[in-house]
Amino acid sequence: MGMIYKRGEIFWIKYYSSANPIRESSHSSKESDAKRLLRDREGRVEMGAPILPRVERVPVEELLADLKALVSVQIQQAKHLSRKLGRVLPHLFVHLRGCYKGQPVHDFRKAWSQACDKVGLVGMLRHDFRRSAVRNMEGAGVPRSVAMKISGHKTESIYRRYAIVSESDIQDATRRLLSRAQNGHTSTSSVDSAHVSG
Repeated sequence: MGMIYKRGEIFWIKYYSSANPIRESSHSSKESDAKRLLRDREGRVEMGAPILPRVERVPVEELLADLKALVSVQIQQAKHLSRKLGRVLPHLFVHLRGCYKGQPVHDFRKAWSQACDKVGLVGMLRHDFRRSAVRNMEGAGVPRSVAMKISGHKTESIYRRYAIVSESDIQDATRRLLSRAQNGHTSTSSVDSAHVSG
């Protein structure tokens, strides 16, 4: 069951796909637009159609609340399985069914692949997101030491391998320099011909 809520003047929707909460802006101040979008998204979830929501800024508090809810569900499932198996499960993330029931999850490549397939990102690697995160932090001006802590890079040389400079970055830098030059903010060094000896 989804919900509609407001941030400022804009209505947002929250719905669930495979028990995961998804938030999306309706980009409208009309509640009817948000209701229409919510019905569409819930319909797509019901049909199993991939949903690629627009990327929006979501406050950390909302993400933490969702994470807390997901971890709470996982804790309850692990406790229930522990009682069912009659033994203590020392890990939180365990296989809940199948021949590995109760064993810790060591690898989630299959689940990752299935999740990517569901949303239409076939062949996407977890590492691709790490590179994107580094590029986004660089673009946002996050201090390198902070970005390295977030990305888990221990050395700056390895971190720089992820901070790839694209053609659009070079074009953007050129536009900025041209704009600065057109506004009279150039710094040119002039050489006094009297000081040059030949």
